[in-house]
Amino acid sequence: MDVWALGVLAYELLAERGALSKMPVHVYWDALLGHAPLPWEVDCGAVKVGKRFGRVIRRMLSRVPATRPCMAEVLFEWRAATSLGAE
Repeated sequence: MDVWALGVLAYELLAERGALSKMPVHVYWDALLGHAPLPWEVDCGAVKVGKRFGRVIRRMLSRVPATRPCMAEVLFEWRAATSLGAE
């Protein structure tokens, strides 16, 4: 499973708007290549979730693959964040 792609999907669902699909093609490619910021790098407050799962989503969207969480960690954090009493 591609953790970055799942992070993009989570961002779009939780922010209630498309992140990449609304961008002009040249801006999209500039952002993916690192020449321009990605939407969540500019507007990280668009996603309204608890702090714990928000951190996981930000890590999922890291430009550096080695710093992204593995799928097991994502699932663990999601379960912890959605259980009663989660922050």
